[in-house]
Amino acid sequence: MDILILILVAIVLFVVGAVFAAKNNAEQKRQSVERQDAIAEEYVVRANRGGGLPTVDTNVMLKRGEAAFYSAPTALFETRAVRHSAAGHGGIRVARGVWIGGTRGKAESHQEWRRIDDGHLTVTNQRIIFDGGKTNRTVPLDKLISCDTNIGEVEISASNRQKSMVFTAGEQAGVLGSVIKITSNAINAGAPYSPAG
Repeated sequence: MDILILILVAIVLFVVGAVFAAKNNAEQKRQSVERQDAIAEEYVVRANRGGGLPTVDTNVMLKRGEAAFYSAPTALFETRAVRHSAAGHGGIRVARGVWIGGTRGKAESHQEWRRIDDGHLTVTNQRIIFDGGKTNRTVPLDKLISCDTNIGEVEISASNRQKSMVFTAGEQAGVLGSVIKITSNAINAGAPYSPAG
């Protein structure tokens, strides 16, 4: 009887702990989103007061008329096909480790996000450039389909790429998303975004 009571108490404590952890995690996410949004809003307000987005230094070789508005270290994530196989025996066991009949298996493939490379991300008034240790990516702003900001990262899709790309940006994710949207909107309006000043 005492063991049953101890088991019930342990289960109740586990459930209470899990509920508390879930609420705490949700609160931390909410605070992260609010902090990220506040940083982005402050950045945009300062940019508007200063006459536009401020330019930044970058190691990327810029084209004529091109200006950089964001440059920071990042990690690039893309989806990759991952294959999982499951085998089962369809026969009859006649001895330990000996089966008569065949094996049947099932293989499934699905996409999973994978870290592709670490490098540097630069956003200019013409393109988004990832300069990594193993790979590089360039997306002209006029090819951009979407830009979604999540907690600590920005996902972009482009018409010249089959897969979306995710770039880490920490608390600056809102700033990165804002810079991409502002410069992309200018390109779509017919001219590259002009530097402040």
